[in-house]
Amino acid sequence: QPARRRQAAMFRWEEADYIPMIFGVEVPELKDLPSYDWREQFHDPAKSFIEQMKGAVRSLASGSDAIASLRADTGVVNGPALFGAQIDVPTHTKPVVTRYVPKETLRDFALPEDLRGLGTVDRIIEHMEHHAAALEAHGLRGLIHLHHCDTQGPFDIAEQTRGHEIFTDFYEDPEFVHHLMDQSTRAYIGLSALTKRLAGDGERRGSASGFWMENGGVRMCDDSGILLSARVFEEVVLPYHTRALAHFGGGWIHYCGGVPAGGRAE
Repeated sequence: QPARRRQAAMFRWEEADYIPMIFGVEVPELKDLPSYDWREQFHDPAKSFIEQMKGAVRSLASGSDAIASLRADTGVVNGPALFGAQIDVPTHTKPVVTRYVPKETLRDFALPEDLRGLGTVDRIIEHMEHHAAALEAHGLRGLIHLHHCDTQGPFDIAEQTRGHEIFTDFYEDPEFVHHLMDQSTRAYIGLSALTKRLAGDGERRGSASGFWMENGGVRMCDDSGILLSARVFEEVVLPYHTRALAHFGGGWIHYCGGVPAGGRAE
């Protein structure tokens, strides 16, 4: 497909026939469909499917290079929940962490290989399997893709698990920070690999959170890392981010706040 080829070329820093143009358009018929809040979507994959399909239809109707896709849209808490962080599922926004995990618990925490039964994992599996079956039943698997859930990034997971005290841990207990970053990297890789398998993608290619890649397969978020000094980031965080992306042959990094004028995120 031309859209896939253009996006794949962009991520390989290669020239395409033109830079991919990605946007959606309004589709009047969608206004007649019911709407569901975030709590309803979290607890009912069919309702999440309907809400996400609206976005997919807007992408397809645009005729742009957008890759229409769905995921287990369970919010940013999936990594922290593996460690036992308490979460809440409000109606007005996606799930949020409401209580961090004590340092005493995290100091010797070891993430198991099998993530099932931990945190939101069973809910993620339920949503992914539902979406795959629904797309298959309607003959849409070749048109609308599945992609991995929001796995954040190693440092975002660590910060949301430990809380704001991690910013003093860098200086007071660096050994603990390295342990937590190692476990958070394992959490990122484990969640990403699990949901990419459920999506039917190979680990090193496919729909990486809505963009198509053939020299990598994941998106990473790093909203917390921008709060660190360059020295601390390069010494303590960057090695783990590099390790996580290397597992999938590469990926792209997302910052919710965007990139300052004249800069770029890589």
